[in-house]
Amino acid sequence: MIPCYLDTGLVLKLVVKEPLSVKVQEFLSARRLPVPYPLLVQLEFHNALHAKLHRGEITPLQLDSCLEMESDFLSEGRFQRVDLDCGRVFHATLRMIPGATATTGCRTLDLLHIATAQLCGTSEFVTGDARQAKAARFCGLNVVEIR
Repeated sequence: MIPCYLDTGLVLKLVVKEPLSVKVQEFLSARRLPVPYPLLVQLEFHNALHAKLHRGEITPLQLDSCLEMESDFLSEGRFQRVDLDCGRVFHATLRMIPGATATTGCRTLDLLHIATAQLCGTSEFVTGDARQAKAARFCGLNVVEIR
């Protein structure tokens, strides 16, 4: 069981200085918890970093530094790998669509994270996205919003 699941937008704030970076670090420090790092978060994390590079928000040197930090966090146990079968995640997400999307208008990636969190057995879903928070609550998760 994973005590809390962080949406990728918050995980990214641990390696890239952005608004809310300090709040995310304080949240994790207060709980002394590792960050669950399933393949979905890793995939979206890497894509977000490369998108920042494309938009000129970070330099190639900063990208390398962020990837090195990710590697360090994994080896130190600050990021905790979580292995889930992608088929199970997709099927759980498909089951959520009729209720959650029709009710909240959430995006596919939001639902994928919610399904991943549920399959991890998490007790808290942590996000900075109001629509995702609404969908996670609709799906029965305890939600912590960091804003």
